[in-house]
Amino acid sequence: MKEFTYLFPGFSQDKVLYGNYSYINIWEEKYHKYNLSNAKYLIGHSMGSLPALMNWRENKDATVILFNPLLPKRNYLNLLIRFKMMFLTSPGKIRAIKGSTSLKYLFVAIKNAITFLKIDALEIIKEIPKDKLIIIRGEKDKYFCDKESVDVLMNSRISFIELKGIGHYWVPEVDDYIKQFIK
Repeated sequence: MKEFTYLFPGFSQDKVLYGNYSYINIWEEKYHKYNLSNAKYLIGHSMGSLPALMNWRENKDATVILFNPLLPKRNYLNLLIRFKMMFLTSPGKIRAIKGSTSLKYLFVAIKNAITFLKIDALEIIKEIPKDKLIIIRGEKDKYFCDKESVDVLMNSRISFIELKGIGHYWVPEVDDYIKQFIK
């Protein structure tokens, strides 16, 4: 199933953090559209949810699985402050640091992030049929997929799953949970 399941990682995260998926390297090279017409599943974590959604528009047969997507649309300064707070206070940051891409790719990662932040995630999410969309939120994510994000989803009548005891970072429990949906 790996060859039909594509993972778009969170900001500047390397494949070592994630399970056995085809990893789309969106942080070490200038982003370009990938031909994922054979995809059965597009998985996006955090900021990686944005290119996953963009790629769904090219392959509407795929199922989209989002873990802690960036909702609602926020300005750059707001996101930078949230990122700094998460980096300083969130449990799991050591594992995330070890799984980060090399600093030599930081400029490319920032340029790609700016490109991705132009995407209106909620607009695309509303287009996806309910049977082709799974949104998973870590209950303890207070940085990006926070209470305000929950309100946006609920007000838009978009269902989501909340994982107890999980924060913003990808952990093995998230991987185990997602594997339940991949056939």
